[in-house]
Amino acid sequence: VLGLNNVPIAGDEFEVVSSLDIARERAELRAESLRNERISAKAGDGRVTLSSLASAVSAGKLSGLDLHQLNIILKVDLQGSIEAVRQALQVLPQDNVTLKFLLETTGDVSTSDVDLAAASKAIIFGFNVKVPGSVKSYGDNKGVEIRLYRVIYELIDDVRNAMEGLLEPVEERVTIGSAEVRAIFSSGSGRVAGCMINEGKVVKGCGIEVIRRGKVVHVGLLDSLKRVKEVVKEIYLKSHNLAHVAYLRICCQPGLQSICLLHK
Repeated sequence: VLGLNNVPIAGDEFEVVSSLDIARERAELRAESLRNERISAKAGDGRVTLSSLASAVSAGKLSGLDLHQLNIILKVDLQGSIEAVRQALQVLPQDNVTLKFLLETTGDVSTSDVDLAAASKAIIFGFNVKVPGSVKSYGDNKGVEIRLYRVIYELIDDVRNAMEGLLEPVEERVTIGSAEVRAIFSSGSGRVAGCMINEGKVVKGCGIEVIRRGKVVHVGLLDSLKRVKEVVKEIYLKSHNLAHVAYLRICCQPGLQSICLLHK
């Protein structure tokens, strides 16, 4: 592709139009829109304090939003590098975690940058700049993370990893086995269910659901596991299909209608 004024960023999309006039018109509209966005962002930033951040988080919670934000202080060597790095970072998906540029400026990292990062819980990213030893020590004492880069793609990868670290973990339940409750016994620690393993395995500490007549009557964790009188960590269907499963205050009854689904 020839004739571009600037080097495109990895991930940019190309749009094909029927004429040069249409392409020029759309490019001008896009450039104007980006300028307005930058002006609005700078006008609305103001002074970053802990109270302003707390207000933003509270507003997110009150409106029912799951607010995740990565605050960034960007220090670069040249003015032109600011836009290049910013555009590269804005390509990253921000559906669940948004990037907030608290400061974008040229020059080496200073103590004032560290103070801002400490107050706003931000990370300092430096591109082709240095950190004086005294500033590095000051940042360590303040608990501020300072990262320096010479390659822009390494910076992008680290920001992506930081954004992913802010995401809530997705819990996936995997069924590992099922067992039929055959008998109930009393013990000093509670009630014990004697079970026959129908499928998979039984593992101590796994999640458990007790189902009776198609309805879940108990949800909890497996407290202990025995094979006859031997305390074990897990029992497979193929190795031994009779298990004594112990858990406290459980609503089990012997018979086919009481089935334990085990999951992790």
